[in-house]
Amino acid sequence: GASRAGVTITAALLLGLGNWHRAEELPALCNLLVFDRPGAGRPPLPAGFEEADADALAGRSAGAVHYLDAPMLAASGTALRRAIAAGRTPQALLPAEVWAYIRRHGLYGALGPAPLE
Repeated sequence: GASRAGVTITAALLLGLGNWHRAEELPALCNLLVFDRPGAGRPPLPAGFEEADADALAGRSAGAVHYLDAPMLAASGTALRRAIAAGRTPQALLPAEVWAYIRRHGLYGALGPAPLE
């Protein structure tokens, strides 16, 4: 069968996909697996892509958009980065390992090293 490549992105990235370098080539190269943010509407499909359910996706090597039925946080990455930069701790919104990595590497202005466990 045909090989299938899928790129997993958020609906926010799907909305800006037309601005990506060589975006017009993507429909021939991959399928898009899209996480919806709760409460946000679905953006229009980029040129060259068609929406596909899971069954239709299985037969497509490229050019399909499939919305994933998986939980996603309502908080945006931008909001998390801003909260960290402002000195707030987003531990309730991130897995402990991710928060430890952010602190250990001082990402987004996070203060203090995370304990090495």
